Amino acid sequence: MVHAARRRLAIAIGTGRASIVQSDMLALPFPNHSFDRLIASNVLYFCREVPGFLAECRRVGRDGARLGIYVTSKRSMASWSFASAATHRHFDRADLEEVFAAAGIKREAYRVDTISLPRGIEGLIAIVEL
Repeated sequence: MVHAARRRLAIAIGTGRASIVQSDMLALPFPNHSFDRLIASNVLYFCREVPGFLAECRRVGRDGARLGIYVTSKRSMASWSFASAATHRHFDRADLEEVFAAAGIKREAYRVDTISLPRGIEGLIAIVEL
């Protein structure tokens, strides 16, 4: 995925508008208060401790920062052999709300929307005020 992202963002990377950093999501290699926007797309499946990841996002986020999260829903992933519960953590709306609560994120600080994607895939998008 890192290779694909570098290829897709080659122009933005070449002009200094983007960079790709591979690291541990529970120990982000950035100073406190570095970003006003963060995106976590298709990564929570592999996070062993989502509240810890959310704490890291809060640490590197500036005051008023927002985190956008995308996950394919548990319902859609249930039929994918390559994304079994043995290899991927699965989420529905309640699961996301549970990890937000565990991270101390109040209900009024996030929104979770269901989206329909091609081929009947259902996704969840969350916007979290850090």
